[in-house]
Amino acid sequence: QAWIKPQNRSLSNAVIYELENEYSIRINSNTIEVYNGSGVGSIKILNADISTISSSEFFQLSVGYNPATKLFEIYINGVLKSSTTYNAPACSNSEMARAKLASSFNANLNHFKGSIDEMRLWNRKLTAVEISKNFDRYLSGTETDLVGYWQMDEGIDSYAFDRSNKSKTYNEHHIAFSNANTSTLVPTLTQLSIKATTDKNGNYIIQGVPYKGNCTAVTA
Repeated sequence: QAWIKPQNRSLSNAVIYELENEYSIRINSNTIEVYNGSGVGSIKILNADISTISSSEFFQLSVGYNPATKLFEIYINGVLKSSTTYNAPACSNSEMARAKLASSFNANLNHFKGSIDEMRLWNRKLTAVEISKNFDRYLSGTETDLVGYWQMDEGIDSYAFDRSNKSKTYNEHHIAFSNANTSTLVPTLTQLSIKATTDKNGNYIIQGVPYKGNCTAVTA
């Protein structure tokens, strides 16, 4: 998951995210595409149209895969845009893998050019309800099955630090950048902001600030 804003819509076969020898997520003009494999001869699994989204705006991209059902899905701004089943493993290496952001392991593929913000990586496919509830808010970093959370707020060009953790033990899946620059371009407050949803007991966390109790209304 990530909020992205392509530099322009003329990008062709540009890699947004790639897991080596497993899969890649690319942008091709006004289309988001998911491929099995990361080479030039990889197979396109599904795609989603983004032509109705203004080129001046960020949009939130979620790509999910369920290995049990073989279901792939693409969500744009919390709404399901494309889905298909594909009978091939994606992520066969469960122990260790290398990934690239806005770049490819294959020199014949293009690099993504544009802005990327608020990126999350999970170790399972999220449900439609989970995506709808969380795509437009900052996370606490402690969410179940969250294995990587990069807010891109460091203000440095060389690293993005992973905020995902379990009881303050951080996963430390930090990203090292090359040929990247920080930017003041971010999603608008109507797109992404500080908010929370409660669990069945009424508990919630707003960006690291927990509340527990039987509160039925909050006034700020």
